[in-house]
Amino acid sequence: RDYYASRGLGDVYKRQGRKNTLKFIQLLQLIWLRGERRISKKELIDALYDRREVADANNSINNLLHQVKKQLPAAGLPDCNYIIRIEGDYMAGTEIPVRTDVQSFVELAEAGDRELNEEKSACYYKQALALYKGELLPDISTEIWVIEENLQLKMIFDTCVQRLADYFKRNGKDAELEALYEKAVRLFPYENWQLDQIDALLAKGENERALEIYHQMVQLYSDEMGLDPTPVSYTHLRAHETRSN
Repeated sequence: RDYYASRGLGDVYKRQGRKNTLKFIQLLQLIWLRGERRISKKELIDALYDRREVADANNSINNLLHQVKKQLPAAGLPDCNYIIRIEGDYMAGTEIPVRTDVQSFVELAEAGDRELNEEKSACYYKQALALYKGELLPDISTEIWVIEENLQLKMIFDTCVQRLADYFKRNGKDAELEALYEKAVRLFPYENWQLDQIDALLAKGENERALEIYHQMVQLYSDEMGLDPTPVSYTHLRAHETRSN
């Protein structure tokens, strides 16, 4: 009897419409993303409501909790406690197991941090990065609580990439290193991961490919943002060319 966040929520969207259920969906997402961690009512209010726009935020949260209790069974999910209250705080209920990729990503990254064996640590980081698909909840990415979650997850992603890249470099895993940087560039094209990609290619003597990546970077910055790449980019590439010659 395992049910997951994606099942049922789509039916709720269809039944009532996205606008009517947005806060209710966010409440579920926020609590489910916390896993076994508790969250206070004040934190829920601060995350979901602008106090200037809601006269009684406390009552609004109570209404959302009631919607959870009512709407999930109406969408075909079992009638049980999806959100429980413990000592004044809230967390996901335990009757129906809910597991998110975010929880698994964070736990695998933390396991990689704790592991002393280099190879096993790298394995954890690989598994974590395999789960990371980019921006969390893009449909509501401007919500403050989503922005904060994305920042935390992005920091973990960066750490995983950097530590896994160091492992690949030390162990001569060039193909895996290039694939790692390609993923980082694909997900975050404006954060200069291309410089690390260029470094890796030049270290293998693939100067033409490195120059190709640089020109792609120039084109991207020009077309999408009307900007030149960071000044360090060209200097970075020319320094490598000078050493190569």
